[in-house]
Order: sequence, then C-alpha cells, then structure tokens
Amino acid sequence: GAAVLACLGAGISGAGMIHALVPEEARTPLLTAMPEIIFERGLPDLAPFRAVVLGPGWVPADTALFEKIVQEAQRRPELGLVLDAGAFAPLAQLFSQGRTLCENIVITPHTGEFARLFPEISARLKSPAAETRIQRLEAAAWAAHACSAVVVLKGARTHIAAPDKSVDSILRSSELLAHAGQGDVLAGLIGGLMATGHESKKAATRAALSR
Repeated sequence: GAAVLACLGAGISGAGMIHALVPEEARTPLLTAMPEIIFERGLPDLAPFRAVVLGPGWVPADTALFEKIVQEAQRRPELGLVLDAGAFAPLAQLFSQGRTLCENIVITPHTGEFARLFPEISARLKSPAAETRIQRLEAAAWAAHACSAVVVLKGARTHIAAPDKSVDSILRSSELLAHAGQGDVLAGLIGGLMATGHESKKAATRAALSR
C-alpha cells in the first residue's frame, strides 16, 4: 500500500515517467492504480533521474542500497532525494556515525521518528527546565542545521526547515500527515515536485500545503 500511495503522490505532482522498485507482490496493485508505471528489477542507473523517494513500506531496509542512493545524491546536487519511513533505520545509523546529508535531501519524520533520528534535540522538547526547553519549530531548525538536509517535522503543525535554519510553518496542518498513509503520499509528492524542478525546501512546503 505504501508504494502505491507514494507513486500516486508523485503522479499528482506533474512528474513525467515514474519508476518503481518494489517487491513482486506489490506490482499488481501498483499497476492497477497506475498502469503507466515503469517497474525496475534492481537499482537502475540514476543518471537520467531527477528525484528518488526512498523508504515508504521499506521493511527491512537494504543498507547497501540506502548508502548507494544517498551517496549518489551527495555527489549530484541536481538529484533530489526524499527519505521517509523505512529509510530512517539506516539513516539513524548514518547519523550515529557523525555523518551528514546535503541540501537536496529531504527527510520527513513524524515526532516519534524525529526522536529516534535526533534524540538529543528531541529530549529538549520535553525538558523540565524552561531555560533548556525548545519548541517544535526550533527543533526542526536545529535538526536541519545538524544534518545539513531539509527536515519536514510532520504533525498538526508541520515545520519545514532548511540547513540555514530558515523554517516554513504550516500552522493549521493535519496530524494525518503522520498517519494513515498520508505520509507516503506526501513523500511521493515532494519527490515529484523536486523532479519537476522545485528546490527541496519549496517542494516540501508546497507538498505539505497540498494535503
């Protein structure tokens, strides 16, 4: 289901050809929903691609594949990359090694996922001491700066932060962005908008506003 929703999100963005690398059992429902989809049996040459969405329904994650795609995005600033859901396990490992990402990568955690990716920053959201406690907007900004990527902190108020700590906030967002498959649609839509030429933070903000 996650693959279908992510591809549908990419489809409504106006992106051109959409490719899917999914398990065999996911092909029929995906083909039913999007007969124009192009299936891949392994990771293709990413040179012709403008954006990649990695993570929806991806359990367990393939660490080697994750590394290869992240490194490609770091090597090619014109390649947009959206990391969501299943990609967060290897991403947490990457962060634990002190490594960072880059501005053409967008990560889309809800509050629980954010806590696993950025435990020290998340702890300050619940700090009992007023002088150390921060708000979700600040947490998103600090996280984006720390990992050098765009962070979409999903929730009833969604905050989209860039590495320079600038933040776009959607004050009347929807908690559904973090539940019920809406996050998969959001990830696909961000990827699709990046593929059509939108800069990473603008793509994330526009997608979150299009819920």
